[in-house]
This record gives sequence, C-alpha cells and structure tokens, in this order.
Amino acid sequence: MQRVLLIVVLLVVATLLAVSDSSAQSAAEETTPKSDNKPAAAASPESDRSQPASNRPASAQFESVWYIPSSLSSWIQPSAWGTAVELGMNAATGNSDTLTLKTGAELERKTDRSKTVIDINYAKTSANHLETQHYALLKTRQDLFLNHLHWNWFTKQEVAYDEFKAFDLRWVINSGIAYRFSDSDDKKLTGRFGAGVSREFGGPDNRWIPEAVFGADWKRKLTEQQEVKATFDYLPSWNNWDEDFRITADLAWEIRFDQPENLRLKVGIIDRYDNTPNGAEANDFAYSLLLLWKK
Repeated sequence: MQRVLLIVVLLVVATLLAVSDSSAQSAAEETTPKSDNKPAAAASPESDRSQPASNRPASAQFESVWYIPSSLSSWIQPSAWGTAVELGMNAATGNSDTLTLKTGAELERKTDRSKTVIDINYAKTSANHLETQHYALLKTRQDLFLNHLHWNWFTKQEVAYDEFKAFDLRWVINSGIAYRFSDSDDKKLTGRFGAGVSREFGGPDNRWIPEAVFGADWKRKLTEQQEVKATFDYLPSWNNWDEDFRITADLAWEIRFDQPENLRLKVGIIDRYDNTPNGAEANDFAYSLLLLWKK
C-alpha cells in the first residue's frame, strides 16, 4: 500500500508540473488589465515594505508568507477548476446481504493553450460479507494546443488498482499527437496516436512493456439537458501486436435536472479488456447509475 500511495503522489505532482508553465502564462495573459494609456507612478520596494501588513492586499500577504511560485499559484485556485463528484449505492439484506458502492470525481482546468483533466473512479461490492469487486482508477490527461487549428499534443497517465487482478498495481503513461475532427459546442470528436509504456507491480510479469496507443474521444450534446460522451483506447505491445494488447472503453450518458441545475443523473459503463490476464478473467465490465454534482 505504501508503494501505491507513493506512485500516486508522484503521478499527481508530475501531472501538475507538466503544464504549469504554459498554463500559468496563458492565465497571466487573461488576467492582465488593459492599459488606459496613463503613466503610473512606479512604487519603490522601500515604500511597499513600509506599508503595514494589514494595508497590503491579501494576495500580496499570501505570496510573501508562503513564497508560492507564479507558475503554481494559479493551480491552487479553486475557481480555476471545474469539478464533478458522483456517487451511487445499492444494498440489500435478508436471505443475502449485498452492498455496492460506486463513487468518483473529475477535475478539469482549461486555458487558451492547454487542458488538464484528472479523473478518479472507485467501486467496491460485497455479497454475504465477501468482496466480489474492488478497484480504483486514477487517470490524468494533459492537452497542449498547438499553433495549428486542430492539432494538440497529449500526455495520458493511468494508475489502476484491482484486488481481483493478478497484479497489485498497473501504471500506464503514453504521449502523442491528437487531431480534433470536430470541436463545436454540440459535437466533439478527437483522434489520438502515440506511444508509451506500462508496468504491472506485484504480479507475475513486472517488466516495462513498450506500447502504442490508438484512441478516440467523442462527445455529443443531444438536447439542452442531455449529453453522451465516450473514450476508447487500444494499446498493443510493440513487440507482439497480435497476442499482447489491452482495450479500454468508457461510456457515459448524463441527464441534467431542471432544479437544482448542478445535479445530474449519470449512466456509466467502463470496459477493460486485457489479452494477457495471467490467470484472471480477460474482460472486466462495470455499469452504474449515479447521481452527479457538476460545477
């Protein structure tokens, strides 16, 4: 478990630092006030330091105390992130005792030059006090928009824990080029191609496996209150395309309520297929009905 926590922490830190410079630069450009063509008197450092701390702006006090770098200051502002939290539960008692818990969260930050998404999923199911399902998924993705209209560079990372797999933990990282075939408000379609590596920890095969990645992201707004989105990834090994590959697919249908507007009903499907399961089942198929709060 300590190894799992360490890798997760390193993964999140690497995610934040990967696009901090470009994101901070774009955020600074957005917040810079327009000049009114009036010369402003330059304030000397001595006069600024002579001001009482109580008269200084709160942001100045905060930066002077904590010494937060400008490239990271925008990352810790909650207003810069879109947030979604989901929760679903099913329980029964009597002749059999069952309990299913499914929860997750998604954070998204978008600027003119980049987009960052952090997605977390957790599920646990027990029947008659015996666990039948227990997994956790942490996914991060960064897209850097290139100068060209429809091209961007992506980096994806995934940490997967599944108690019923042959391994304790799987870490996947890949990067490559993406092309946005459609990028309107009602319909979005992106194709991806790249390369990366994966490794399973605590299993029979702990090698680093070089992989290719072919992926697609699709989103469709059906009505003002309904939208459907899907993500697909095909990850074959560079050494053995026919017999060593994985497929992941994620489909979600969201229905927004009239009141409150931030609350939605979500129908979700997650499919994970591994052609080399090492004694476990090759395909894991999970579906859920959840309440989603989105800001």
